[in-house]
Amino acid sequence: MNRFNIAIAALAMLWNGAFAGEPGHSEAMLDRLAGHWVLTGKIARKQTTHDISADWTLNHGYLRIHELSREKAPSGEPSYEAIIFIAYDAKTEEYSAFG
Repeated sequence: MNRFNIAIAALAMLWNGAFAGEPGHSEAMLDRLAGHWVLTGKIARKQTTHDISADWTLNHGYLRIHELSREKAPSGEPSYEAIIFIAYDAKTEEYSAFG
């Protein structure tokens, strides 16, 4: 599991508790992730900044998250890029993520 999947899992656990008891709380949590935001912090003791874009796709069935680092590799390409899909299954009350 890469560092982004770990971050999403942690957010899901924290927000799941924040929305507990509310109808549709799982959908509300994912809706709060939708949009454009900036992730900053340290990875391997190096400061980093990543641009995040999250939007609903496939008939509102999956939240697609695109993460792109502002730091560049020697080739000029972003040093990190990921696309992750997150879904919630109301029957099993479980989240799934793949990328």
